[in-house]
Amino acid sequence: MSKQIAVSFEGGYVKVAYGSERSGTLDITRTLSMKEDEFDVFLAREKTKDFIVVFSFQTFYQDVLLLPPIEAKYLNTLIESEIRKKAPELKDFVFFSAILKEKVHEGRPAKETFVFAADSSEINPLLERFSRYGKRIKHLYSDVFAISRLVVDSPNAKEKTILCVVDREGYKTLFLLREGKLTFVRSIQSRGRGVDQYDMTNVNMTVNYARQTLREHPEEIIIVSTARDRVSTAEGLTLPASLFHYPSGVIIAESDTTEFALPIAGLFLGKGSARESLLPKAYQGAIVQERILRYASAVFLMVSFLSIGYIISGWNQTRQIRTMLNPLKAEISGKANAYEEFESRNREFQEVLPYINYLKGESATPDIQKSLTALQTLNRDKVKVKEIEINNTGQALTLQIKGHIAANTYGELQSCFRKLVDDIKSAKGVQTLSEKLDLVSKDFSVEMTWK
Repeated sequence: MSKQIAVSFEGGYVKVAYGSERSGTLDITRTLSMKEDEFDVFLAREKTKDFIVVFSFQTFYQDVLLLPPIEAKYLNTLIESEIRKKAPELKDFVFFSAILKEKVHEGRPAKETFVFAADSSEINPLLERFSRYGKRIKHLYSDVFAISRLVVDSPNAKEKTILCVVDREGYKTLFLLREGKLTFVRSIQSRGRGVDQYDMTNVNMTVNYARQTLREHPEEIIIVSTARDRVSTAEGLTLPASLFHYPSGVIIAESDTTEFALPIAGLFLGKGSARESLLPKAYQGAIVQERILRYASAVFLMVSFLSIGYIISGWNQTRQIRTMLNPLKAEISGKANAYEEFESRNREFQEVLPYINYLKGESATPDIQKSLTALQTLNRDKVKVKEIEINNTGQALTLQIKGHIAANTYGELQSCFRKLVDDIKSAKGVQTLSEKLDLVSKDFSVEMTWK
């Protein structure tokens, strides 16, 4: 856990404690006390932004309510309604609640719930004071609840019912812990530090009230002194009394003094208890929104830096490409004249192209005389050519040869015709298209092309 700061407002003085969690223990690194009118200067100089505040409320309501076993999402609405009914003097308030136990009341299941409500008019000036210097209150705890958590962490405190007395200048705060849970809070006037006869009477009356009305049976009294000088326990109390000592989980150099017990209790709670914080919902929502905006701003800056990096990288690549293109542009510019000359020559060529094609066509006309020379293979024994038909298609000559084979047998006829066709195919420039032999009349017909 990073360094945290907790402050408590105690009768014209502000007490500050710095601490951090190490290996499961709370290490108190620094404490200081100042007059309340000096606190603004402290806020202006302190660099830490988030604070834990322990506050002693002058106007509050506390009670143990028996509530039906309803869903958690409806519980706060029901508690708020009960507070408005039983404490109409609290026009605007904040509260926290804690379920003590489940029991059967008048034959019906009920949840025994402790409720503590504070007047918002005491909170708003506190919030404005911190906001004036750009500070935030991370958690706002009632002094009673904060010190109760520190007492509960002491050995054997969770198994007992304990009456605690917080010793202050001008008044005492009494609260009852049953099995480690806060069940009753009361403030009484006092004539000074320590527990005198007047205080003992009030404490003993509170013990009797707890036994007779609350049906609670405290076993001992723990006195928590917030003075610099150590107080001694008083005789005459109806229960055995002892002085509060820090639990083993709190490491502080001045372990014999509990002068800074309240801000230290705030640090002790700050490790994770937010449900009992008495910050107004609107203020908590503003803190959440500010945190979201802060994270969003950080993400935006990160994305912006990455974008700038990509832009610079792209600019460098563009510059490199431009450097590569400059020689190509020069080369293209140099070849522009050659291209224009080519276009000029091409236009001239297109003008004479029809004549060239005509001459080419004329020169490509097949030579009939050469084709007849290629047909010398037809001159052979037993083969009599009756008719030669030649057609000029422009690109090639189509020749159709008809004749008669004077053969005595069918085998001889077939062999002679086959040899004739093969010889025709082997002539240069000849391609056979079709061949036909009549076995009865012994007439044949061969159609071919010559190029």
